[in-house]
Amino acid sequence: MAQAIQLGSDTGIEMWILPADDAKAARGLAEAQFSLAVAGLPVWGPAASDRATPLAASQPWPLVDFLHGLARIWPWLMLEQGYPIDIAPLHPGTMMQEADARWRDLAIGQAEAEEDQLFDFRQRHDLSLLFRGLTLRPLWLLREGRDAQLWSPALERPHYLPHTQAMTDLAAIGRHLDRLLATSTEPRARYARQCWSEREQRIAEHFLPITTGLDIGELRRLARASDAANDQPLDDWFEVQPGAQAHEHPGELLMAARMAGASVGAEQQHCLLQAIRAIPCMATPNLDDLAKQATQLVQRQAPAYEQGYQLAQWLRQRLGIASDQPAFPDQILRQWGLHLSEIDITAGIDAVAVWGDRHGPAVLLNTNHRSRASTANGRRSTLAHEIGHLLADRAHALPVAEVLGGQVPRWPEQRANAFAAEFLLPREQVERVCRAQSEVLLAAAYLEERFQVSRTLTLHQINNAEWSSVLSAAERKRLDRWAL
Repeated sequence: MAQAIQLGSDTGIEMWILPADDAKAARGLAEAQFSLAVAGLPVWGPAASDRATPLAASQPWPLVDFLHGLARIWPWLMLEQGYPIDIAPLHPGTMMQEADARWRDLAIGQAEAEEDQLFDFRQRHDLSLLFRGLTLRPLWLLREGRDAQLWSPALERPHYLPHTQAMTDLAAIGRHLDRLLATSTEPRARYARQCWSEREQRIAEHFLPITTGLDIGELRRLARASDAANDQPLDDWFEVQPGAQAHEHPGELLMAARMAGASVGAEQQHCLLQAIRAIPCMATPNLDDLAKQATQLVQRQAPAYEQGYQLAQWLRQRLGIASDQPAFPDQILRQWGLHLSEIDITAGIDAVAVWGDRHGPAVLLNTNHRSRASTANGRRSTLAHEIGHLLADRAHALPVAEVLGGQVPRWPEQRANAFAAEFLLPREQVERVCRAQSEVLLAAAYLEERFQVSRTLTLHQINNAEWSSVLSAAERKRLDRWAL
């Protein structure tokens, strides 16, 4: 009797297959019963503890299609980050809800074109669609910086793995299926094996378009904007590292291009990338040490806003900033040795945080009058937001650039927003001042002036404090009018 075979890893993506009997195996299509789990949590088939019957279909199923499909989407699983349209859902399960909300304000033609983009996007990232003729629970794999987000309705919440581990597990599954099909004479098996053997070559061929979300024509126009005489190869202009390391470390320019693409035209984007190219590589040992501690501190299973609050309270304590004192992010970043520079572009972004092998760590602020960073309070809030990313996201959630106002994953943004608010205006002080002041508007005005924050941020922190539960409806209305 055939024995079940474990593929992948029990801490990551784990697949168990039970090959069919000899008669069916002779068809050469790698027919087998199977199950799949993520970190031991069952997604297709029974729980990992019940390995005697790894079953996600009542009959053995030809896994040749899974190998072929995995090879087909491999470059996108390896390289693509973010969504193809201007949305940032928490996970794929809320993707269509956010898209529908966006499409209400768009022309029908554009909405239909974006719907087609999301359809293709799902074909590239939902592993359940790789089985021809078999309906399984969705299982999405999306790269987020150095991590991979895995989401399925079968899981309580999105699960995060190191991206290298997720791809290593899938590669182990693919290699075993490739061996099972090695002696097959079936055309489907031969073609699947050919596609599998060519997957790395296809990564190299599609590296720039997939990484940036821009086609070759757009990339050429971007590199040569305002510089018609520039005949530099695209790989050189975008500072692509040769070799396999480019897959996991795409570089600051490529990721900034992708994250700003939906917000910035080619001319403005060229200016932005040229400003990043001018940023030197900096040694920031104090920041690096704090970031290492922050990574260990943050409990990644907690809600994003709780992570942000915890991180802000910890940093204030580490820097010796009393809770009743304002914080000055500009001074803090300069003390850490970060490169701070400015750019003036009419684009829908406020700032770019950059880190990598060639540039930064650094923060590039957009001082255009349309940018939040153009005002004193907005600048402080923007810089505090970027400090949150520099502490918590360099090792995991984001690639080598973060564009505030661009296309970035939702939950790191939520964490950075909560961090900035708590770091600039601790809720502990909101509670103390509001309880001591009989009139809420006087308390709000004091907090705004004392901590040098915007009225909007002050309102948010008052609403987020436990004390807000005693506010009457009339007081809430007065606060809203004051903030506006």
